[in-house]
Amino acid sequence: MLNRLKQGVPGQKQTTWWIVLLEGILLLGIGIFALANPQAVAPWIVVLIAVYLLVDSGSIIRANTINQVHSASRSYQLAAGGIGLITGLFLLLRLFLGNDSSQITRAIFSIGLLLSGLVFLVGLVATDDKQGVRGRDIAANTLKIMVAIIFLITPPGVTLRFIAIFAAVIGVILIANALVLVGRGVKAQH
Repeated sequence: MLNRLKQGVPGQKQTTWWIVLLEGILLLGIGIFALANPQAVAPWIVVLIAVYLLVDSGSIIRANTINQVHSASRSYQLAAGGIGLITGLFLLLRLFLGNDSSQITRAIFSIGLLLSGLVFLVGLVATDDKQGVRGRDIAANTLKIMVAIIFLITPPGVTLRFIAIFAAVIGVILIANALVLVGRGVKAQH
């Protein structure tokens, strides 16, 4: 999701404004629905989180395996993507096997998200190599760490409201970004 905000990166296709707009509308709708009907959303939140982790981690891994530029921090980025991918798969596996203890699921999610964000940021600091990394990547991984900490320290009901508000805010940011992209005339390169 947040990785799609990247524009003008050499060797990557630019994202069309309507994809960003669609993601923004979807997240805003999910956030509003979750605030209005928390009981209806609660059973699906693990699935949504797991799918997000799979998509986000998959895009990190894909970007670092397709990109021909070899950087010192690339291994850390791949490790961060791998941690997120394993966490997402483990959450789905627990859910489909019927082992959905909310405390354990929250702990798995929080620790996986925390490790993913930390490995990415530690890699940047340890290697002092920011080639191919934008401020958005740093902000997204800092945000992962903050969300993980919030999940670790807040009770479940508060966490669901936090997720709903977070989804709505990110949706508004994506919608605003799509409008900016329309104003700039950004179109996909084929």
